[in-house]
Amino acid sequence: SPRGSFCSVRWALVIALGVALLTLPAQAARSTDSAQQTIRLVSTTVSVRAVVDRAPRGVPNKGDVVQERSLLRNAVRQFERAKGAPVGTDVATYTVVSINPVRMRMKLTVKLPGGTLRGTAQVVGNSIPVIRIVGGTRNFANARGTGEVRVQTAGAQGVLNIYRLRLP
Repeated sequence: SPRGSFCSVRWALVIALGVALLTLPAQAARSTDSAQQTIRLVSTTVSVRAVVDRAPRGVPNKGDVVQERSLLRNAVRQFERAKGAPVGTDVATYTVVSINPVRMRMKLTVKLPGGTLRGTAQVVGNSIPVIRIVGGTRNFANARGTGEVRVQTAGAQGVLNIYRLRLP
């Protein structure tokens, strides 16, 4: 009967809608999940230069800007390259905010295979700051996380940079 086929179609639609609604929370959970990635690099300074050197020159002054460039090598096998292989560069730009105590604002750009990372930090005195990762490009687009700098054991060249990332 026509009424029977209408009921069958209606039940089919109700079932299809119910299945669709049941899968929505799973899809929403998947889209909010983020991948975790840890990157370990040995950073060796290649150059340091004053970009802005306010008077008196040669000593830290409010408004001075210093740029440090480093070569990055794998501390462990990653990026499909061996431990010790060169994998990128970074540029840290330090702006002196105050002198007593010395405070600097740091902006960091890390170029790696697959994209770049961007970070910021506040440096007070000679403390080693925790770097906030606030974004990136390509494989690291919208990356969030932290960067940590560790002094290596005696005899080792460079410092160890450890980036703990959450990637969308």
